[in-house]
Amino acid sequence: MIRSKKHLRFIASLPCITTGLEGSTQAAHIRSGFYGLGIKPDDSLVVPLSWQEHARQHSEGEGVFWLDFGGVQRAKDFAVRLYENTGDEFMCREILEDFRHG
Repeated sequence: MIRSKKHLRFIASLPCITTGLEGSTQAAHIRSGFYGLGIKPDDSLVVPLSWQEHARQHSEGEGVFWLDFGGVQRAKDFAVRLYENTGDEFMCREILEDFRHG
């Protein structure tokens, strides 16, 4: 299980993956599959979401929320790309742009 507070802080510093808004993003875990009650997935499956989008992600559920953006697997793939490039703000901003416009 990957845990990285440094990565979570970095992700929260980036613009929202779905809206591009900056300033109020949170590191949001993608919870697809069974993890058990209170168990978060790996920190490699984290994307930046505004607090509004993060709340919507939880209220709608993963499948419904990510459907508007190409599905859960696409979101997971981009989360892994962000994790692989953690700390490289320029590259991660490009990855986020690819998500929104790809």
